[in-house]
Amino acid sequence: MDRKILPLELLTDFECANAILKERLGPAHFHLTTRPDGALNNPHFAEADYYCAFRLRNPNSVAVQAQITIEVRSLSKEGRSLAVRRRPDSTDPGVEAWQPFPRESTEVDPATHTTRFRVPVLPRESLDVSTMSWLSASEVYATLAALRERHPNVAIRSIGETPGGRWIPAVELYHDAPSEKPLLLIGATNQSHELGTVATLFLVREVLEGSLRDLPGLSRLVFLPLTNPDGNALGTCMTNARRQNLQFGYGEDDDATPPECAAVWQYLKTLEPSLYLELHSYPHLNRPSFRPYVWDLDLYSEKRSREIAERFYGLLDAASPPPSLTMTAGTESEKSFRSSLVSRLIRGRGIPATLYKLHNRESVAVNCAHAALLLSKLVREMNWGED
Repeated sequence: MDRKILPLELLTDFECANAILKERLGPAHFHLTTRPDGALNNPHFAEADYYCAFRLRNPNSVAVQAQITIEVRSLSKEGRSLAVRRRPDSTDPGVEAWQPFPRESTEVDPATHTTRFRVPVLPRESLDVSTMSWLSASEVYATLAALRERHPNVAIRSIGETPGGRWIPAVELYHDAPSEKPLLLIGATNQSHELGTVATLFLVREVLEGSLRDLPGLSRLVFLPLTNPDGNALGTCMTNARRQNLQFGYGEDDDATPPECAAVWQYLKTLEPSLYLELHSYPHLNRPSFRPYVWDLDLYSEKRSREIAERFYGLLDAASPPPSLTMTAGTESEKSFRSSLVSRLIRGRGIPATLYKLHNRESVAVNCAHAALLLSKLVREMNWGED
């Protein structure tokens, strides 16, 4: 490299970042490792490192080709998705600026658990690089504030506070619908750097201002767009500021229950939703782009709940390429989810519930459009009467 070219800067100290610089191998050549969640209340996820994000900054007036190696503990032979977001100036480029990184431009080495790739950083540009197309907690709060200003009659409220002092938002869009209409709850996963927050916040905007504006008259809708604000801000996947795993923090209520889980559970007990859909995403390249997880109907103790759940799962299945993932009662997979919110709603309250996987190989726009399709089908096509 020309001696006049200044070295690229690598940043990991901003909201959502979590990569660790293992070694600088040259002016534009870096070896990074991921930072595990370090969950204290769930040993299985103590070393979980699903997520990696960092920023490259080019101080030069010419483009510079960066060479990156990311070391991931649980890397599959196919590797994981990568995404980039260009920041040409100091303004926020928005979530839509995230683009999947071309798979053909990466080299995966399962033996060393590494992914290698080259990416151009344009003149005077900052470039976000991540295994997930993230939306920071600050961006979520700013978007909600802007929506509240444009729609003062919409109920945007806090249902609790995190150990880090951040509030957990709920958006209630059910006051225009008759009280006898079903109440659908759409939530973002506690795995804060999957696409749940991105897709859920998109749905809120579409219902208020876009193609889904008629839905509040057809159904009562509630959205939980940010259920792990601490993790989102601190760059963890599942854990909060106390290193508690929230995705599997919905066991029986006691002093060890994470405050975020306690707040969401109490809120849902007050709402008594007709069904619950939790949005997630895959970074794994060997998984299908869109996939519902279907819980065994035998887990529902009431006939009415089983009927609604069967229709619910059927609609999601019809909107998705096969195969779905079935959580058969009594299997190790089903047991491993019993401390999740979805499982507790099913087994404890008989509320039809599921999680749904989007995929980071797809663009943000494609994932959001698919989430809108799911919500539209659930509102317009669910048959709530007895068969």
